[in-house]
Amino acid sequence: MLELMEGMPASTLALRGSERVTAEDFQDVLATKTIQAKLSGSDELHLLLQLTPDFRRFTTTALWDNPIIGLHHLHRFTQVAIVTDIGWIRKAAENINDASATEIRTWSNNQISDAIEWITQYP
Repeated sequence: MLELMEGMPASTLALRGSERVTAEDFQDVLATKTIQAKLSGSDELHLLLQLTPDFRRFTTTALWDNPIIGLHHLHRFTQVAIVTDIGWIRKAAENINDASATEIRTWSNNQISDAIEWITQYP
């Protein structure tokens, strides 16, 4: 499941994933007018992605082929905050950060407020 996190600046897209996240979950969230406005209305866009403690997995198409976190769409964001307790996802994000122009940082779920503070400091 994937849901939009409310209360973020216009330049920040904040998503919360739990249990199993599919490509269809992304399509459902991206179909909303709020998301479309964020994607089309900002030169600099920031992403906060929280994977809750009950998150289990992304489907393959959700991870690769969606227009938000798909690896070939990463250039759309200037900063990305990933919040998860899953070690391999944190490590992968750190490795991608080393090879990307996008600044990516990771936090554990108990640090969600720190991630929100960091990602919302940008205009």
